[in-house]
Amino acid sequence: MNIIDGKKISHSLLLELRKTIVDKNITPGLAIVLVGNDPASHLYVEKKEEAAKKIGMDFNRYLSVETTPEKEIIDCIQFLNKDPDIHGIIVQLPLPGNLNTDAIIKAIDPQKDADGFHPENLSCLLANKHCPPPVTAASALECLKASGEPLSNKKVAVVSKSDILYTPLQYLLKAEGAVTEHFTELDTNIKKYDHIIIALGQPKCLTKQYIKEGAVVVDIGIHRLTGDEDSIEIVGDVDYENVKDHVTAITPVPGGVGPVTVAMLLKNTVDNCLKLQQ
Repeated sequence: MNIIDGKKISHSLLLELRKTIVDKNITPGLAIVLVGNDPASHLYVEKKEEAAKKIGMDFNRYLSVETTPEKEIIDCIQFLNKDPDIHGIIVQLPLPGNLNTDAIIKAIDPQKDADGFHPENLSCLLANKHCPPPVTAASALECLKASGEPLSNKKVAVVSKSDILYTPLQYLLKAEGAVTEHFTELDTNIKKYDHIIIALGQPKCLTKQYIKEGAVVVDIGIHRLTGDEDSIEIVGDVDYENVKDHVTAITPVPGGVGPVTVAMLLKNTVDNCLKLQQ
């Protein structure tokens, strides 16, 4: 079994980005809008800041309390849209329930969208134009490619509750010659597929009964489970111990898709910077 090392993939991507920044003599600027005190969100932002600083990218954090009115957050985003030193904007999700996530994401200038979540950029991607790809989908593809297994003429099952992940993945995988199918829940038919990408939000739900022997599995899920004596276990949507001897390659949790996602959003920011400065 091949463990797909997301940290190694991320390190390689960050080295390339650092080289681009030096060679092009640019200083990309990334701004993260963070609302509330969710510990996981703050941890993710710290990881993004650490990676940004490693490659010489300016990092700006805009913090708001959970009760901040939606208009104030949108005003902040519009200020960043106009700032010539900012080339990438991220709204850290999830947002508190009192806020309209779609409205806030749409407030980002599509040319400064670092996560690739803006609907205009998704439409642009599907129209085969150059634009920032959604980072989760792009990261899942990078992990699949790093497995060393072919994608052309292979069948890929994408297991997720919504089209947010599936739609861009279908496009990206089609460009690699793969055929995709969307499953919104576990189904024994998934066992017919050569590769599986899962983001179902259910810890350890994917077991070998759903997996073709020799398949490649990319696990986007991440969960904190509390065990005996308040011990903490970080797991994904895949029951890793159950499937590890059944698959050809698999992403671990943590250390799989997560680090690659951070590198991909930095790549989007660097690409935005180059495009805006043309």
